[in-house]
Amino acid sequence: MPTNSTVGMVIYGNDIYIVNVTKNNLYVRIWTLGPLGIKTLLIIFALLTLLVLIMGILRGLEGGKDGSGDYVIIK
Repeated sequence: MPTNSTVGMVIYGNDIYIVNVTKNNLYVRIWTLGPLGIKTLLIIFALLTLLVLIMGILRGLEGGKDGSGDYVIIK
């Protein structure tokens, strides 16, 4: 990616547009996905989000150090 550029992404219908704006040029990359492709991307995003949440909960239950030194003990 060129330096001093701006990148954006737009999802419109079944198309995904990646736009890269530089000082002198405008680059556009287009992907066309079928309905199954959009559903697959949404499912993958949801599963990754769920994985991050589970990791955060497990880290909290393990008493991960956050630098504050305060702990909550539940018995």
